[in-house]
Amino acid sequence: MVSKDYGYGIFSTVSKLYVFGIYEPSKRKAWQKLWDKIGSDARKWRFEARRIKTHPNEINKKQPKQKVRLMGDIADYHVDQFTSGKWGSSNNKKRRDSTMAITNTDTKVITGKVRLSFANVWEPKSINGGDAKYSTSILIPKTDKNTMKKIKAAVEAAKELGKNEKWGGKIPKNIHTPVRDGDEEADEKGEAYEGHYFLNASSKNKPGIVDRNREEIIDTTEVYSGCYVRVSINFYPFDTNGNKGVAVGLNNIQKWEDGDFLGGRSRAEDDFDDLDGDDGEDDFLN
Repeated sequence: MVSKDYGYGIFSTVSKLYVFGIYEPSKRKAWQKLWDKIGSDARKWRFEARRIKTHPNEINKKQPKQKVRLMGDIADYHVDQFTSGKWGSSNNKKRRDSTMAITNTDTKVITGKVRLSFANVWEPKSINGGDAKYSTSILIPKTDKNTMKKIKAAVEAAKELGKNEKWGGKIPKNIHTPVRDGDEEADEKGEAYEGHYFLNASSKNKPGIVDRNREEIIDTTEVYSGCYVRVSINFYPFDTNGNKGVAVGLNNIQKWEDGDFLGGRSRAEDDFDDLDGDDGEDDFLN
């Protein structure tokens, strides 16, 4: 209960009314009450904690009747949408997208168990004369619905970012997207791509590489084309020489387990047997 001669309410700059019936003794407590009611959605709308001398419901009643009716409908609509979880529905996608700030969290993905191919993760390499980068192809099993769901959401977030910052307020038609179907390219890239989606990720900065216990790996033979890992990647929009789309940045790698080398290379321990005690001094030249 507010004991002062004033308190703090949550004002919506959209509805021009105080919403959610919040009336707290401090601005911090008013914000906390808002977060208790609607969680992180509090930051997606233009809410303000304002100092007031009476309960917000009394202030709202003093608005002109017509305005109270119209604005009250909007406020009730906000409450219904937030509390029912309807902001996630397709009917409200455009409204949500137009107001939601895209953050690095929205465009970042930590995958499940995936496989590396064409892995250049220890030394940067220039491709077709471009800047030297660390890069790898990432093979994602088509059965990994969770990783693909996260990737799809991150791609959509990157498109929204591009619309607002690079593409003049709208998403171009037929833009490049990073996810490709391995089954369609297995004849060219190899049977390891069958049953997988794949994407290419790169970075000018060397990725962090750790083991299952999150200890840094420094042995360059430990992570290679064909091994299984988890990767941290981020999706971002680009507009280069008229080409527009979404690309993938390579952040970090966690080794999961060994796998067969891709590209024809084999491991030394697989090529050789243990040597016996015989030192092999037979002279076959004499």
